[in-house]
Amino acid sequence: MLQLQHMHPTHLERIEKYSPLSELNAQRFRCVEFESIDWKTSYAMIGCSHVFGEANEIQDSIPSIVTQLTDIYCANLGANGSSREVTFFNAMNILQQTEVKKVIVIWTYPKRINIYTDDGYSTVNKIIEQKATNIVQRSKLEDLQNRVIDTLYDSTHFNLITAQYIDILTRAFADRILILDIRDLEQEFGGHVNPAIKFDVAKDNKHYGPIWNRKVANKIKNIINDSN
Repeated sequence: MLQLQHMHPTHLERIEKYSPLSELNAQRFRCVEFESIDWKTSYAMIGCSHVFGEANEIQDSIPSIVTQLTDIYCANLGANGSSREVTFFNAMNILQQTEVKKVIVIWTYPKRINIYTDDGYSTVNKIIEQKATNIVQRSKLEDLQNRVIDTLYDSTHFNLITAQYIDILTRAFADRILILDIRDLEQEFGGHVNPAIKFDVAKDNKHYGPIWNRKVANKIKNIINDSN
């Protein structure tokens, strides 16, 4: 049975504010149960909450729009708070254990660290928040989180690890993998990296909205068409 790294239940309260948990499968992904997917004729998209489509209707998520544009089912394997490490693990598992037509990776932001438990992964930031809320003022919490992560790992660490992930994925599965980076997409379509370009946001005013998601989905469709 295909088993992927999945979100800890602590993420579910935030998700439920904007979308029903009934949309999630048994492993807390926003797609149908894995055993019902015909992987040979399907795509899989892996990434963080931007792929999940947090605060968007399910039909406005990037994987759903790719499905609409290509007439090929795209399984939504986006997971809130996931790191590049989680994305790599899940991409390798899908590629090795199924005959998926193509895996579309959208790398999340580099400085994300996940802690794994039997119930799913949690972000280091979330764990720090839970343990430090009563010790430091909320205004100082984000600074503390960043200081802890910067102490553990510097940018060189994340750059080297990402380069290794890309090398392994592209060498082993060149014809079945497409890799994009959330920061490049933000540069092209507007967002944190390039706020000068006007962009829409989702219902939580934090994640990208349906127009932004459709632009990304169209880019993916065009890349896939060009490679065929």
